Amino acid sequence: MRRVLWKLIAELYIPGPPIAQPRPRLAKRGRFAHAYVPQTHPIHEYRRLISEAAKETGMFFKGAVHIEFEFIFQRPKSHWNKSGLTKKAPKFPSKSDWDNCAKGAQDALNGIAFHDDNQVVSGSFFRGYSDDRDQEGYTKIRISNAKKRSG
Repeated sequence: MRRVLWKLIAELYIPGPPIAQPRPRLAKRGRFAHAYVPQTHPIHEYRRLISEAAKETGMFFKGAVHIEFEFIFQRPKSHWNKSGLTKKAPKFPSKSDWDNCAKGAQDALNGIAFHDDNQVVSGSFFRGYSDDRDQEGYTKIRISNAKKRSG
């Protein structure tokens, strides 16, 4: 079995709550149907923030890419009481599937951090709540290239 060793190269931090890629809406014009995401959806601003953070690194990856995602959401007020977290507060969010969050983030990196998301050969994710009452959430993305192969 071959393993690929990764070297951390770029880390992006995007403040604000993670936004999941929505399902496209369909419209029919004449005999043709097309899919679109409404321009008012917050995914567009989220992608712009990710793209800007990637541009600031000045890095462009060629070849195989490894991506790690960390999606942290703000806890609802109902999870808190005067002394801290309630006993019934869940440990992990039930909304926003990780793969839909990753889709929007990966699409924002296309053409900026790498040619196409088909270069992504491995990755990991974490989706959780902030432990800070005032933290509104954030997204961290770590991107690295395949360094070398070992047996």
